[in-house]
Amino acid sequence: MKRPHHLTAILDPLFYSKYQNKVLIVLICFLKHSTKLKFLFFISLNSLQSPLKMETLTIYNIITTIFSSFAFFSNFGSLIYIIKSFDTKQSFFHILCLDAMLVMGSALISLIMFSVAISGEVLDGVSCSFLLFGTQIPVFTSPTCNLMVSFIRYKKLIDIQNSWFSNKQLVKGSSAILALVLLYGLLIAFINSYFELRSFNIYSVCLEGQKAQMNHVTFNIFTVLLPLLFVVATTNFMDFSSYLWLQRTVHPEQENQGCIVNDIPLRATLISTHLLLLYIGGFVVLGSQNISPAEKYLVAIIATRINDMLRNPLVAIYTFKINDETRQKNATEERERKRQIEIKNAFSRRAKEDNDRLKCIELEERNPDSI
Repeated sequence: MKRPHHLTAILDPLFYSKYQNKVLIVLICFLKHSTKLKFLFFISLNSLQSPLKMETLTIYNIITTIFSSFAFFSNFGSLIYIIKSFDTKQSFFHILCLDAMLVMGSALISLIMFSVAISGEVLDGVSCSFLLFGTQIPVFTSPTCNLMVSFIRYKKLIDIQNSWFSNKQLVKGSSAILALVLLYGLLIAFINSYFELRSFNIYSVCLEGQKAQMNHVTFNIFTVLLPLLFVVATTNFMDFSSYLWLQRTVHPEQENQGCIVNDIPLRATLISTHLLLLYIGGFVVLGSQNISPAEKYLVAIIATRINDMLRNPLVAIYTFKINDETRQKNATEERERKRQIEIKNAFSRRAKEDNDRLKCIELEERNPDSI
């Protein structure tokens, strides 16, 4: 067997155990005049004799903490962008603003709980339920925000007389609905913990670590997956109905411009909904795979945070882009309209002046003595 390089040998526990005496004699002779190097050397020997290996779950928690930080700052930037770019007193942008704040709160809760877990603190059932609730907030609230935006847009399109709720009522109603959704998520986390259902992988891995076993997903399917699929399907139906309504209107361009200027555009909500569909599909595939709960724990949280990082900022940026293009187009049309009005007024003034001049000439011809 080929002997490895002498530096590699020092770091290799197998080689060290085989050639222990020789290595010690050579290194002690080489380091006997250097106190600092002796100190480092004996630290290395201790680490070789009792190697420190970081637990896999701790590494997973560090990774999820990083992604939670990314999600927090991404939505924080999106929130500032929304406040500066849009009128958040309008119902649509109020909902978009609330969505960003809720994702920030979710990422912050996850960030705190993962940091506590990394520090070595043992999390109990209450703490793990809080982690579950914090991680799952966007799973409940983001599809609800999409549904509210699509439903309000659809009602505004078909209600020409605008006899539906006022903007102030819609703002209050959307906030109340999101509050109820949060209570629903909190209730699910409480039931899962109190009755020890072990239906959520995040909760099980948080509580039991790498010893966690496969979950009983029945409660998860009926309380999370099926309602989520219903909400996403309803949102797609509303968006498709709005699109068909715009195509059937007598003046589709005018209706479409009004929808784009005052609302979140159809394409923006479609982007958000499709990201949610990819997210749900990924979870279904992940649940069907025969992998350990700890690995599912890591992949599920990373997928959630990537969805949180992308969805709200993309909707806000796309909405601003479309609205800005519409404003520029409207400004160009407004300038052209004013130019045509000026031309028309100029022709009218000129025609009036010509008419007055002709009247003066006629008067002069009738009364030549008056000159």
